[in-house]
Amino acid sequence: MRHFRHIFVFFAICGILVAAPDAAAFSAFQADSVSIKTKGSKALSVLPGKVVTIVYEISSDATEEATYSPHLELPEGWSIVIGSTPLLLSPGKPTIRFMTFKVPASAVADQYPVTLHLVSDNEVKQATHRETIEVSKVYSLSLDVKEIPPYAPAGQIISTELTLFNSGNTSILVQLEAKERDFARVKIQEATVKLAPGEVLSTEAHIHTDANLELTKRASIQFEAVALGHDETRASTSVSFEIVPVYSKIRPKQGTLPISLVVETIGDETGIAPQARISGSAPLMGGNVTVSASLAEFPRQKFYGSEQVLALEYKKEGTTLKLGDHSQSMSPLTLSGEQGVGAGLEVESEKWNVKASVQRSRHIFPAQERAGLSVTRILNPTTKISSNLLHRNGLYQGTILTTRAQSRPFGQTSRLDIECGVDSHRLITDPSCTLLLSQSTRAWSSRIRVQRGSETFPGVFAGMKQISEFMSVRLSPQIRLDNNIRWMNRGQEDIFSRSNLFFKGGVTYTNRLRKGTMYFTVHGIRSNWKYESILSSISRSEKILRLTGSYQLSHIGLTVSTENGRAQSDKIRAASSLFRFKSNLRATIRNNWSLNASFEKSGGNLSEISTHQRQTSFGLGTSFTAPFGVYVTTTGFHSRVQTTLDQQYTSFRVRASKGFRSGHVLTVQSQINRSTGRQTVQSSDFKVSYALPLALPFAVSDTPESLLRGQVIDKTSGQPVEGVLIFLGDKLSITDRQGRFAIPRTLSNVDYLRIDAKSIGFNRTPIRSFPLEIGPDDFQHVDLVISLVHSARITGSIDVYGPVSASDHLLGDTNTEFTFAGGLAGAIIQISDSSRRLRTRTSQNGSFEFNNLPPGTYTAEVIRYQLVGHQRFTTRKLEITVGNAEEKDIQFKVIPFKKQIRIIKTSTLSTTPLPTSTSTSESQDKIADPSSLSGQGSRKDPALKEALDAKMSRKTETSTKSDRTSWFNMMHDSAQDDIETNAKDASLLPFWVSVTTPPPGSSPPPFLHIWIFILAALFFLIVFDLILRHIIEGSQPSSIHKLTPSSWIWASRQSAIYALVIGTVTSLVGPLAGLAVSLALAGISVTIETKETYKNIYAILVLSWSRGIKLGQWVAYRDSVGRVTSFSLSKVELTLHGNTVVALAPFALLHVSISSWLPEEVRNERWTISVSRMSNLRSIRTALTETISQFAPEGTRHHSLIQFKDIDTQTTSVSIESVIDGNRTSKTEIKRVLLAELAAIGIELFEESPATGASQVGKPEENAYPPLRLVQGNRNKAA
Repeated sequence: MRHFRHIFVFFAICGILVAAPDAAAFSAFQADSVSIKTKGSKALSVLPGKVVTIVYEISSDATEEATYSPHLELPEGWSIVIGSTPLLLSPGKPTIRFMTFKVPASAVADQYPVTLHLVSDNEVKQATHRETIEVSKVYSLSLDVKEIPPYAPAGQIISTELTLFNSGNTSILVQLEAKERDFARVKIQEATVKLAPGEVLSTEAHIHTDANLELTKRASIQFEAVALGHDETRASTSVSFEIVPVYSKIRPKQGTLPISLVVETIGDETGIAPQARISGSAPLMGGNVTVSASLAEFPRQKFYGSEQVLALEYKKEGTTLKLGDHSQSMSPLTLSGEQGVGAGLEVESEKWNVKASVQRSRHIFPAQERAGLSVTRILNPTTKISSNLLHRNGLYQGTILTTRAQSRPFGQTSRLDIECGVDSHRLITDPSCTLLLSQSTRAWSSRIRVQRGSETFPGVFAGMKQISEFMSVRLSPQIRLDNNIRWMNRGQEDIFSRSNLFFKGGVTYTNRLRKGTMYFTVHGIRSNWKYESILSSISRSEKILRLTGSYQLSHIGLTVSTENGRAQSDKIRAASSLFRFKSNLRATIRNNWSLNASFEKSGGNLSEISTHQRQTSFGLGTSFTAPFGVYVTTTGFHSRVQTTLDQQYTSFRVRASKGFRSGHVLTVQSQINRSTGRQTVQSSDFKVSYALPLALPFAVSDTPESLLRGQVIDKTSGQPVEGVLIFLGDKLSITDRQGRFAIPRTLSNVDYLRIDAKSIGFNRTPIRSFPLEIGPDDFQHVDLVISLVHSARITGSIDVYGPVSASDHLLGDTNTEFTFAGGLAGAIIQISDSSRRLRTRTSQNGSFEFNNLPPGTYTAEVIRYQLVGHQRFTTRKLEITVGNAEEKDIQFKVIPFKKQIRIIKTSTLSTTPLPTSTSTSESQDKIADPSSLSGQGSRKDPALKEALDAKMSRKTETSTKSDRTSWFNMMHDSAQDDIETNAKDASLLPFWVSVTTPPPGSSPPPFLHIWIFILAALFFLIVFDLILRHIIEGSQPSSIHKLTPSSWIWASRQSAIYALVIGTVTSLVGPLAGLAVSLALAGISVTIETKETYKNIYAILVLSWSRGIKLGQWVAYRDSVGRVTSFSLSKVELTLHGNTVVALAPFALLHVSISSWLPEEVRNERWTISVSRMSNLRSIRTALTETISQFAPEGTRHHSLIQFKDIDTQTTSVSIESVIDGNRTSKTEIKRVLLAELAAIGIELFEESPATGASQVGKPEENAYPPLRLVQGNRNKAA
């Protein structure tokens, strides 16, 4: 603190010296030979709330030293910041002293004296100095307005109060003004007022609304206060409210046609082009017509271009007509949202729904033409059946007829949707089907989807087979388990087959931490991908472990995810590692500024055929509100991919929009993209759009049916109620003095009527239940009467009671007493009558309440709750009748179940002395006395003693047997005989307590959730395995069928089946039934496997004897050629050219076309040719395919395998693989023909020789290309 004071004094001196470096004026006061002087002018000027430092120079003309005490006298309210210690004055030696004080912020502008007094120690010598401080004027003003109601009837005068506060330090004269509207004028009672410093003044303002309004208008009044003579000092505030026309002024003479017009200009580096979009809707012909159009000069521009669209839609009750560009949907197998030009009609009634559609696609080649019809029969609100017919022309051709059924079999949260159909090519022999089954509850959810499309299906499902399953089980509010399985196979016979298997399973933990939400997920992922054709085969498998963590707050959030695993591909024998790291940061710095950043890094063989690659990308986006209300969004992204080449991609986007009070919106968008690597590409685009909403007047019907009229009355007094706000859709009305109202209505749609609860008054409620549905035919010729009554109130609680002790609430006990144990929190209570249903949740003490209820009879019911232990409700449903303004209290009671006693034979009585072979009387005494069976004392019950004595008398003959079994039996029988009357004393014996009936509504224990999840997982696994083996693989002759699977696969399948059956059946009926069913299923499984073995044995005999198949034999297989490399009871393998292996089961091979046997001279050959990277790869592929097909074996339709690989920046390697007839020509001769064919079409060729490395063997023009330095990846050889 001492150092701080010294520093402060130093800067104060510097400030004064800088402020008045040339000041030579001194003020001095002589007293008793002591002189006090100050530097600076006579009057110092300072602002309120500031700190002032005065520098005094004190000198003495006395002949001896003296000590003085300084004292600074300040005006009231001022405070000393730094004082001065006593000073010692020596003759002829001036002393400098600093006095620092603070001027209060509330100081009024004026001149104030500041006096310094010096008093010697002996109080003889004194000196005084007075300085004048001037406080500068500060002008400041604030204005506030009292809140007004959000709605007001037209013609009403609304009064409010304006409050002015002079927060400055000087008096000001203030002028009050208001910016008026045509339909709202303002009168201020005191427009000019004078305010003293710190004075608060209130004045009234009256807003006069226009009484002739016919439409609801929004009024926004801005008040402003200006200090006269100081225009820069001003304050403003505003109020907004809706002015609602009164009943007598509402006329259905004309309406407005809302139109949205957007004018745009798009452009890029090639030029600019205009485009426009317009849309609007209006009532017409008893319905509503919507028109939308888009005009564009370049509809397929890169990023911001729009398609040319013209669409018209007409809607009336039960009828929808669409013309122009629109989308149509009928069913998953027919039309499911396809876009096109055409017409569509939908007619719906209570029991039927009919759809018809004719379409032609745009901007797609070849053009797609569709015509469809759908007829749906609605059986009940949850079940409907439909028939769908669709014909297609174009890429997909044909006709399909389907039948579809939709239902909710297990309640509103379940769904069953199944559809099957046949097409015009194969009809019943190859059907197409789709199935969706889902169910969700609070504890678990599940979804299964199955799809199958015939190979001739006229649509995207052609040749597709797909199965997907998802299941999620919530073990607790924080822990959730989930799994997902997807399998897909798609192909065409004799051409290709593509399959994909995906599995994911894991656990998610979610919890609240401080003010945010935290969650962690752990998932294991397994996927297999395979592509097969008659020329090649590609497969890939991945195993990944994914970990994700996130913490989200309202203003900031962070998510981090990491993946690690391995991938195996048939192109790369060794398994490679995969990794991926992703992070995302979200932050809201201010209310109008948000930031989002992301980072991702990955590596490994990330695709099916590529080599090892690494990818790094990061992005940054922000959105904020710039000055003048401009909302700006920017996004930057950069990505780098490293393989044989280094490819980089950068993108930057910006979007700015400005909205105006008129509703117009101006938007500017721009995008810049740049890609470098194999080639450099840069593009930029921009878009400027201006949207302006229009409201064009149009004539409407003048019939009274276009208005909904009504009246609001108080049922108790019969008087009308004024000022009640009535809403119909987005329209508004207010009742007049007679309680009447009128609202424009739309006769083609259903609207909902609601009442503002605040406007009907305190402790009032309508008899009807709101919102009220108003149909087109409702209240057209009669007025709607809304009756208000004084609201009733129902309160209550759920009280939990428990026994005094555990032994006081047993079966047969008639003296049970309960104690209050608290309220049941979190339960959901529902009250309902014929027209309404209300719900609430109990508080921490178990209480609840329902307010604003109309009089009547209600049913109160506890519909959702969670009990702890063995508890039950005495009743969960009560009937309550409440009258006008009446309040009733109800109570639900929760009490424990009565318990029963069971004596079990355990080793817990090993310490109890057993009866010996002594006299019968001694044995009876020991057994009859309960204290002899326990180390604790207990109450004696004569009834129990008599029962035991009677039992002992019947067992006299066997009393000498002291074995433990007979003694246990005796005790168990005697206790069970009188269990009802002797329950209390029986509790002294070893026993366990069980509940006679399970508590209704109590939640199952956590282990039951785990058990259900395990059984469900086993069920889905078994079903998936059966479908894969017996349905999917059975329909694919080219798939691998193993007669005797390996021991671990067989054991896993059987173990899963046995575990599911034993677990399920045992849970229901007991262990013996579960064991019996599992044995029966094992027998059936063995029979099926044995049957497949017999089928394969038969196939081996047929193939060996009838067709003479043998190892090494060349065969024509599906228009290709292959060699038999394996022939056994398990499988037959054909090796095609390219070393593609096709493995077939013998019985599947019977259905495969083997047209002929080929000679041994047929062989598979490969060639490699180097060409320039500037060559046209499509021309090379076409020329090579046509040329090499001349050398194919006779009787085969040849397919060549041609692959391209970039060696360096100038060379591309072409790999050709094909099966040729060795008798016709040699491999060298075929390559010479291929080189000549490529040179003839202008391809620059390079071939490597041992002497010169890479040499140019063909070129269309001399010196057309520079010589190559690197050829075929050999970086040590020069061209």
